[in-house]
Amino acid sequence: MKIKNSQFKKLVEAFLNEDTRDYEDELILYVKTNKSKLIKLLGVSYQEIKMLTIASMCVAGRESSFGEWAQYKYFYNPIETLISYTGIADPSIGPTQAKYSTATDDKEYADEIGVASPYDLSDDLKAMLSTLGILARNYKKAASLGYSKKRPGNIRASISDKNANKKFKSTGSAALDLALCAYNGDPDKVIVKRKDKDYIPCYGDGCVNNEEGGLTTYHYIREVGNCMRKKSAYYSKF
Repeated sequence: MKIKNSQFKKLVEAFLNEDTRDYEDELILYVKTNKSKLIKLLGVSYQEIKMLTIASMCVAGRESSFGEWAQYKYFYNPIETLISYTGIADPSIGPTQAKYSTATDDKEYADEIGVASPYDLSDDLKAMLSTLGILARNYKKAASLGYSKKRPGNIRASISDKNANKKFKSTGSAALDLALCAYNGDPDKVIVKRKDKDYIPCYGDGCVNNEEGGLTTYHYIREVGNCMRKKSAYYSKF
């Protein structure tokens, strides 16, 4: 498939130019300016949108150091984005590492935030807005299945690996915990009704008995949650 000049220009701008934009402030400004429209499109309250917006920032930080991790910027993302654009596969791309198919699953929302090509996900603002939409869908589905919005998730029925269990620390909301868990996997398999209330499952190499442990969804939730706690003052910016 031939890459259009406009798409190639986006690639060059995203990966080679120095970028001095403050994407976090741009994101907050966008959310404030489009408050009513976002509430309608995402189907969550404005307070929940604030929470999910900050979570989206933290996902960008966790996944790619806000797009500034050198290997991501100059190697992995250009290649994976080209693969996504040509349709060879559907890899996770952009600073928030979202799949283009997932980011555009809600076409009305994708059109609203200007995501019409995999290359759009290389823009930090559009990537974080896409993640906001994905997390909102996951969060709503988790809440509809009885996951608490205000109580932390638990791992009472979890695996026996103490190393993995020690890595878990809730965001403070079981619904958001599960939304983040599903962000790294298949929402249809992760966000399901469970016998144990607010139970957060473990996925990843470290979920088996292993002396050294390994990265799991528990690490991911903890790291995003810690970031959100550090950014708690951001709520006053909205």
